[in-house]
Amino acid sequence: MTRILAVVLATVLAASTAWADDAGETTVILVRHAEKVATGGDVPLKKPEGIERAQALVGVVEKAGVSVAIASKYRRTQMTLAPAVAALGLPSASVLELTEPKAVAAEILARRRGETILVAGHSNTVPQIIEELGAPSLCPPFEIDPQHGCMIPDPEYDHLFIVKIPPAGAASVIRASYGAGSP
Repeated sequence: MTRILAVVLATVLAASTAWADDAGETTVILVRHAEKVATGGDVPLKKPEGIERAQALVGVVEKAGVSVAIASKYRRTQMTLAPAVAALGLPSASVLELTEPKAVAAEILARRRGETILVAGHSNTVPQIIEELGAPSLCPPFEIDPQHGCMIPDPEYDHLFIVKIPPAGAASVIRASYGAGSP
């Protein structure tokens, strides 16, 4: 079922990306990093769950027309994107290391209009990036943490968000999932 969803989502992304190029629409595909080994610091992905999820992302984005990838400075976000970046043949110059949600949104809105961008962030940054891009908040249904704001719950790694930013008007967000379901 997950593989079927990935194929359907990839087809929808490919079709909408072809249309977006003509209209100048910007498409941002956002995921939280895949499963990690431990909490805190610069920890790598958990094997095999995290590696399998990173591979599943390839099937979702391979025909979406991604021209640039953005990851935070942490290995887990970079490792999540690595298989997709390799499969897409993106040059290293097209992989940007940006950690702050406002910086990610500013890069996209100022320099990446009309493109399709793949972003790997964290449980607390993905919702903020979506809001900074002008799309509706993910809260609710996600929880609001008093210190970090809107957050993806800790054990959930299968969320995939597609933000569509038209040349004029409000941005929208589509919620989907990829890879194995989170517990």
